[in-house]
Amino acid sequence: MFISVTRTACLTLVVSVILTLVACKPGIPYDVLSPGKMEEVLYDYHLAQGMAETQGDSVAFRRYVYVQEVFRKHGITQADFDSSMIWYSAHASYLDDIYKRLTLRYESDMKAYGTTVSVGDNLDNLSAHGDTADIWPHRSFYVIKPNWLEDKLTFTIKSDSNINKGDEFLWRCDVRFVGERDNNGTDAYAALYVCFDNDSVAAVTKRIYNNSQLQLRVTTDTSLAVSTINGYVYLKKKAGNDKFRMMLLDNIVLARFHRHFEPVVPDTLVTDTVSAETDSLKPESGSKSGTERRLSPTEFRESQSVERSINVVKERPYKNTGRRRQTINR
Repeated sequence: MFISVTRTACLTLVVSVILTLVACKPGIPYDVLSPGKMEEVLYDYHLAQGMAETQGDSVAFRRYVYVQEVFRKHGITQADFDSSMIWYSAHASYLDDIYKRLTLRYESDMKAYGTTVSVGDNLDNLSAHGDTADIWPHRSFYVIKPNWLEDKLTFTIKSDSNINKGDEFLWRCDVRFVGERDNNGTDAYAALYVCFDNDSVAAVTKRIYNNSQLQLRVTTDTSLAVSTINGYVYLKKKAGNDKFRMMLLDNIVLARFHRHFEPVVPDTLVTDTVSAETDSLKPESGSKSGTERRLSPTEFRESQSVERSINVVKERPYKNTGRRRQTINR
């Protein structure tokens, strides 16, 4: 009897474990939205944000109303969404997979509506070599949260033989905000700066206002060697704001462009126009002496054809003939 009860308890335990595994994907808590559900919610969530930000005024109010409508559509609450995003942000690999699928869906929608990305701006398929190359060595997806441990992404890339003087660098990524945001939307900053071997720096900074494609470009000096390429993205925590929010960076690319310069050719001396003409001071080719003798200035002047003219000046007649006669008699 004891053995029979023990076997029954074991079978019950095994069945319970199996049902639990079937009901919930391994690794994801039961109170967290599944990846499929989360993808659908985020798809509408970012569309709603984009619609709100295209309006000229009341962006914060419209964003709130549109996002709440998304939650109502999917049958969840703000708390359900926030708690699920907190879990996914701590397990970035799941979130990365979701956003890869979202990117493909958005691109498909753009093509369906006749909108395409310019070939010149498409840097996603670059290799690590060539005149234009992607030299980003880290992962392409990051989650940034406004706390002192996770509020920024910083990077430093050392120069190597593939980086030349005068190269141009473009750091690009897709920025998406999730959660409550401040009304002014100026709580995120980004920078790209290049350090040279003489300790000088070329830098560009930018505020991030909304969901967008961030692009930072730096052109280096043709006379200075690059030491390091550096950058950061910082999500600032506003005092007294404890609402859930985060910033997602996706599709990160650091493109390096080799600039080709034409070889510098020294300015050729301008041929003296006087010396280019036949030297009129040299004797004619029929000279009997067979040697070249330069003419004297007097001979040169006499050999030139001069147009001579006589300027006849008429004498001014005098009105008083008596006075003229008087002058002659003197």
